[in-house]
Amino acid sequence: MVTDDDSPTDVESGLPEFSPGWAVLFMLLGSLATLVALAAVGALSAEFVRSAVVPLGWATVGISAVWWAFETLRDR
Repeated sequence: MVTDDDSPTDVESGLPEFSPGWAVLFMLLGSLATLVALAAVGALSAEFVRSAVVPLGWATVGISAVWWAFETLRDR
């Protein structure tokens, strides 16, 4: 019979705590990577790259920096 005491602890599982903010960040990075790949193979026009991919890239970098700072300060 399995009880609650048999479940692994955070230390035993080896998995870090995962917050929803990381999921949003990974979705942004995935979207950016997809757009960059499409631009690299020529599937997107240069105008679209300038109007969508570049701002998305800057937004991803900005959000990444803010989230990293938030997580770093929260762990102190």
